[in-house]
Amino acid sequence: MTSVKSGIEDFLAEKDTLETKTLNWYTQKLAVFSAWCENESIELEDINKRTVVAFQNHLKASRSPRKDTNLSSYTIAGYIQVIKTFLTWCTGDDEYEDIVNERAIRNVKKPKVDITIIEAYTDEHIKLLRQAASKEYSQSLRDRTTMILNLLLGTGIRAHELVTLTIGNVFTNTNDPHIKVYGKGRKWREVPLHNDLRRQIKQFINTHRKDAGRDDLLIVGRYGEPMTTSGLDRVFKRLNEHAQIKDVRVSAHTCRHTFAKRFLLRNNNIYALSVLLGHSSVKVTEIYLRSITANEVRKNL
Repeated sequence: MTSVKSGIEDFLAEKDTLETKTLNWYTQKLAVFSAWCENESIELEDINKRTVVAFQNHLKASRSPRKDTNLSSYTIAGYIQVIKTFLTWCTGDDEYEDIVNERAIRNVKKPKVDITIIEAYTDEHIKLLRQAASKEYSQSLRDRTTMILNLLLGTGIRAHELVTLTIGNVFTNTNDPHIKVYGKGRKWREVPLHNDLRRQIKQFINTHRKDAGRDDLLIVGRYGEPMTTSGLDRVFKRLNEHAQIKDVRVSAHTCRHTFAKRFLLRNNNIYALSVLLGHSSVKVTEIYLRSITANEVRKNL
């Protein structure tokens, strides 16, 4: 008999070229699945559709250790997606293809997810966030936090794309102002800058990053170290301690939704938005349509 753990170890060894965040995502979810299989005395040969459904039911009954809430349908669907990817790999591997039943794995279906609407910031929310940024304890932090808000709201880039943006990939010339970001799927894309944002970035660089080189980061931690997405989360947590916004999640990702919603209302071009956001499919971009109300559509006709 073959342990699920040994198969997962071989699978992850072949996936070591994945982006760190993606590899960690696979590793975490497969570790949970492996531990459950071991606890249930399930070997790799035993896995079929019923096994995966049983694990899915186990997840539904579990609680998130971080939030102490039931796991969301998106989280559970993510687990099943990763497990199916692993099992599909097994069916094509010389060592495991005779162990895992290909037909049984084809019958594993990704569970449905709840349709959720991620609200965007209103003008009042943004005003409160800007006021909160002005309450940072030093001028350099006030300027940096304001720059973070302006960049996220003005471009819709992801948190990871913001903290890895280098000065050499910021183009503030008046002819074609844009930034070049390295996004999901290891793909580069260019995002235009409106003129106010172009000028704000240029001033920020001249004031705070004038001695930095092209390969240096635009946004850094308070001591000059690279900022992480966790550090960015702390910035937004601090902002909301001052802003006290209760009706929408205060985060970098909400800035992305705000940019998307406003772009759609202003331009009515979901295909252009899909390119700007770096989505692999317009179907992903359609998620942002859910937060647009009929009243907002009428006002923007």
